[in-house]
Amino acid sequence: MYPRKMAESIQKIRSTVPVITILGPRQSGKTTLAKALFPEKPYVNFEKPDLRLQATEDPEGFLSSFPDGAIFDEIQEIPMLLSYLMVLVDEKQRNDLFVLTGSHQVREGISQSLAGRTAIFRLLPLALEELPIIRGIEETILYGGYPRCQEIPMPLTNLFSSYYQTYVERDVASLSRIHNMNQFALFVKLLAGRIGQLLIRCAQRRSWDFCFYGS
Repeated sequence: MYPRKMAESIQKIRSTVPVITILGPRQSGKTTLAKALFPEKPYVNFEKPDLRLQATEDPEGFLSSFPDGAIFDEIQEIPMLLSYLMVLVDEKQRNDLFVLTGSHQVREGISQSLAGRTAIFRLLPLALEELPIIRGIEETILYGGYPRCQEIPMPLTNLFSSYYQTYVERDVASLSRIHNMNQFALFVKLLAGRIGQLLIRCAQRRSWDFCFYGS
């Protein structure tokens, strides 16, 4: 695991709340961080259809299988479980029980159901000081901060294309209730073009400060 600055903050607060919630975009390192910080807790991935079915059909029975807590990954797949989780942690009156990870689309449900019972952390891709490889500014922009992009042998074009299909086309489209995916794809390309123009102008001026302060 790449060292994450957020890890220290989570370790400090875990003993003060029953639930830790880590939200962020796909592939930003949420699962890896949760497993590294809570290796003693059982891991449950709600991307698996059989686990989703168990939790949906008998949520109380499902939660009873984890008396000492667990890591629930991709909790946005079963938002109704949050209400049962609230009741459970109130009954147990214990801290450091459950760890939830998920996308931002479940944040409102967590804030409502687990208010006062969870600490919410927002994990973004790797910051500059967290990057494992020191590169020039052009390569740093090209590779970005997603952990899988740093040392993976797959061509970046294939990796980013797969990410677009799984995250943008599915999660973002669902969250924003986008119905015309062709127009949305064109919109994303136009945004990318605008960003590309800005980077070209920065390179021409040989000043990356222009990207941030512009004119």
